[in-house]
Amino acid sequence: MRRFVRYIIVLIPLTVLIMASYNGMDRMLFNGITEGEHGPLSVIRNFFSELSQDNSFNRNEAFEYKAVWMSYIEFSEYREMLEDQGLENDEEHFREFFETVVDRIKEDGFRTIIVHARPAGDALYESAYFPWAACISGEQGRSPGYDPLKIMVEIAHKKNVSLEAWVNPYRVLMSQDLSLLSEDNQAAYWLKHKSTRRNVLQYDGWTYYNPSSKEVRKLIVEGVKEIVRKYDVDGIHLDDYFYPLFTEENVNTDFDAREYKAARKEGSIDPGVTLAQWRRYNVNLLVKALYKAVKEEDPSVTFGISPNGNLDSLTSDYQYYVDIKTWLESDEYLDYIMPQIFWGFTNDAAPFAELVDQWVDLIGDSPVKLYAGLQLYRIGTRDGSPDEEEMMTEGLLKKQIDYLKQSKAWGGCCIFSYQYLDFEGRACSNFDTVRAGKKQKKLFEQAIREIKQSF
Repeated sequence: MRRFVRYIIVLIPLTVLIMASYNGMDRMLFNGITEGEHGPLSVIRNFFSELSQDNSFNRNEAFEYKAVWMSYIEFSEYREMLEDQGLENDEEHFREFFETVVDRIKEDGFRTIIVHARPAGDALYESAYFPWAACISGEQGRSPGYDPLKIMVEIAHKKNVSLEAWVNPYRVLMSQDLSLLSEDNQAAYWLKHKSTRRNVLQYDGWTYYNPSSKEVRKLIVEGVKEIVRKYDVDGIHLDDYFYPLFTEENVNTDFDAREYKAARKEGSIDPGVTLAQWRRYNVNLLVKALYKAVKEEDPSVTFGISPNGNLDSLTSDYQYYVDIKTWLESDEYLDYIMPQIFWGFTNDAAPFAELVDQWVDLIGDSPVKLYAGLQLYRIGTRDGSPDEEEMMTEGLLKKQIDYLKQSKAWGGCCIFSYQYLDFEGRACSNFDTVRAGKKQKKLFEQAIREIKQSF
């Protein structure tokens, strides 16, 4: 910033001199000194030479994107805290809650918060397309009596924090219990009618919207347009929930394989198109339509996706089905990509440094910005992973951010998730992290200091 100010101080008088020279004063001002070491033309040349070499003017060199996710889990725990304490789930308490959240992330150096606006076929705002979210009211379809997204946008902007609305496009329920669907849920309506029943699929314990359905794509796109039109959000954000994980035994028979076979039979897709290619095409149709819808509503609103950070998993023919190469080679799909690199340096299955380097190679000269999703939730946790010991030591988050900064390709990072910043329970005493042990809390505290110092 100081260097930038110095440039401005130098530039203004030089501009005056140049303008003056074009008014017949060039001899008086430049005669005898124009080619000297400290002459105006030399100063101008030196200024622009220094400016071109100043990495702070390169958008990728500046590690500017500093964000934190806030998931439906935090909202559920907030609601449960109110119930436990016998407090009213009203606007006053929610404002107090979110004021504390935003104050906390600002203290820790973050500039953006990514909040769950549509966790699972429902919404934390009043929608014409999706029912009220169970995580905020306790029952899908029941209003909490206030508009959480409206309040969160207002508070974030008042405190100079950007807010992105996080949408899970295909997830209807993290269950196959259809009784959990409210009567006004579009999925419930589709399931009642034979002609639309296949718009909703159940697989491996969850309920999904069918990615191959044109009606589903229209619903998801209209829902995102509604958010951008009604709320002053700074971005729309999707995470890694696209197609579920299949096995060699069921990949060609389950989920939307029926629609693929029908399309092949009727000749609506080329015979040479494989099932995996067709599924990637379905996701591409949605992502491209979402990007277009966002930009048509408000070109200043960003659209980004945070996929799995392991490229081997991401390019597999058994899960996700995201066409990452197409997204990065075009300016019609994304503003940013944020791979979730939730592993340590010593994780032999997904080593942090190797994955970071792979993403740098992949991004190349893409118009899409590159950010990193980093784990805070695994710090201090023994989960049997190869990098378990790394998670039990101080310094990991700093080491990871420092490694990212070695390449100018990385424009910032996002931390999962908010409650691991607030292990003291300042915003909500029901966060799981509040019940963490002393050692883990100490590691959280140290990791947060590392993040702030690295920012």
